[in-house]
Amino acid sequence: MSSAKLNATEQRWVAELADYNFTIKYRPGKSNVVADILSGMPLDMGQYAQQSIEEVPKDVLEATLQAVREQAKGQHPMGNCYFR
Repeated sequence: MSSAKLNATEQRWVAELADYNFTIKYRPGKSNVVADILSGMPLDMGQYAQQSIEEVPKDVLEATLQAVREQAKGQHPMGNCYFR
C-alpha cells in the first residue's frame, strides 16, 4: 500500500481487498510451518491424474448424456421437477 505507483494487477488487488479489515504480519520461514508444509509437498501430476480417473459404465454415461440433452432442450428427465 505504500508503493508510489501500482500496476494494473496491483490496483485490482487493492480494490478487491479494500473492503476487508486485515493486518499483514511477516513470519520467518521457520516459524511459518503450515505454509512450509503446503509449499514443500511434491505433487506428481501424472500420479495424481491416474488416481483421479474413475471408470464410468457405458449405460451410466449414456443416461447422463441423455439427461443433459433433455435439460438443454428445456425438458427434464423427471418431468417438471427442477433442482438448482
